[in-house]
Amino acid sequence: MMVGDSQASVEALADAGAQFVRRMANHAIYEAATRGGAEDSAQREFLCECGHLECRRMVPMAIGEFDPGSPAGAIVSHP
Repeated sequence: MMVGDSQASVEALADAGAQFVRRMANHAIYEAATRGGAEDSAQREFLCECGHLECRRMVPMAIGEFDPGSPAGAIVSHP
């Protein structure tokens, strides 16, 4: 394996880990809102799940728009 391939693999793994962590954080945002009695139309800021480690964008969404069963990467603020 070449050094460039190893670096690309490490970056891909880091991006996938970031995407997973953001999805779990979004689940926690959703759960806190629903346990707190928020209506489906209530707006919350969710984390972008684009998978880019450096991304810090937020996605404003209504609680009812969040699908807890959707896979990581479902909420993205940019292409």
